[in-house]
Amino acid sequence: MSEFVKHEPCPACGSKDNMARWSDGHTFCFGCVYRQSANDDEGYIMEQQSTVQVKGFNSAIPERNISKNIASKYGVRVTHGEDGKINKHYYPYNDAKTGDLLGFKERDVKSKGFVLNGTNRGAGLFGQQVFASGGKYLTITEGELDALSVAEMFEGKWAVVSLKNGASGASRDIKDNLDFIESFDNVVLCFDNDDAGKEGADKLAQRLLIENPDRKVSILEWDPDYKEKYDVTDYFLGAHSIAEFLSLLQKSRSIDPPASARPYKTMSIVDFYKKDYIVPPAIVEELVPRYSMVIVAGPTGVGKTALATQLAKTMH
Repeated sequence: MSEFVKHEPCPACGSKDNMARWSDGHTFCFGCVYRQSANDDEGYIMEQQSTVQVKGFNSAIPERNISKNIASKYGVRVTHGEDGKINKHYYPYNDAKTGDLLGFKERDVKSKGFVLNGTNRGAGLFGQQVFASGGKYLTITEGELDALSVAEMFEGKWAVVSLKNGASGASRDIKDNLDFIESFDNVVLCFDNDDAGKEGADKLAQRLLIENPDRKVSILEWDPDYKEKYDVTDYFLGAHSIAEFLSLLQKSRSIDPPASARPYKTMSIVDFYKKDYIVPPAIVEELVPRYSMVIVAGPTGVGKTALATQLAKTMH
């Protein structure tokens, strides 16, 4: 029987000790119900209930400078505590194929913890239902608030989505929604300024380029002076303008596809002979070109050794 070992930080909701690890290797977060089985490299947020309970109402999120227009565009809802302040955010997740509402990720403002109402399995990326497939630019962030912050700076004009479970779930999120992502000409990854964010962005960029080497993928890089875990929400709250953010995006690091993404192409013998090649000078006219390997072959007793010896003496 598996036994409890320790509490750990949760890679999905960011809580410091909500995730428990058992002796067989599986984990479970009591905050956001994130689970990782013993034999699975990637975790997922479990379904919590079969029906979606819609809570709160559409509203601006003043403490995050998110306007009602952008919050409503993404279907984000909020509730208020007894003090009249917003105490919870509700981020909707919709079916990637039908657009039907599947669930809400509920974020507690004070603890920053998450609970899933309904499910996000089979859902698209956060915000995916807002934008039609196809376009010039798609920006992908690590979290929902980051996506809303970028959308504010873009004034809602360009496609911005976020991963469902942060950098740790990027591979699965991209695999499940690759057709949507592939429909855009340029993909910009805007992840957090920490090791997980940097590593996740690099891995995700390589994955996208393996799928399509001609895709243009870039990674937004933060100033080295910015603090650990600095993200685009911090940048937005710092009162940076859309012009400043666009300038930052233009400086994004362009990622080259890995060598495995562009395998060698087979050349026909006809194409081979049509190509122009530089002929190296001969050491022995019509027999031994410079910078080459020559193989002397033939039946027994025809003089291969004698020829090879003579050639060796000639070139000595």
